[in-house]
Amino acid sequence: MRSGSPQKSACTRTIRSAILGVQAIAYMVDNTGMNESEVISEVERYMGQPGQACAYKIGQIKILALRERAKAALGSKFNLKDFHAVVLENGGVPLTVLETLVDQWIAKSQT
Repeated sequence: MRSGSPQKSACTRTIRSAILGVQAIAYMVDNTGMNESEVISEVERYMGQPGQACAYKIGQIKILALRERAKAALGSKFNLKDFHAVVLENGGVPLTVLETLVDQWIAKSQT
């Protein structure tokens, strides 16, 4: 069983989070070349929505894999501009839907 009041625990978590935020800001300013106001915005966004960076990375990996699949299937017929259009024209869709759209585009482009 935990000792201490729920308020004390929440306060401790808030302080710990603030310290981690300050450390993250210092690290990013020192290592990314971004200015401090950009870094603060990024850190606050990631602290408020911790799954966002992971979701972005998963999306990036999937889109790159789909691009490689299209390149392999289409060879010299592959057109990066057309691939980008397929990825972007439907807005934000689940990755399984995007995969289906890209596969349909590949099939259509092969004929």
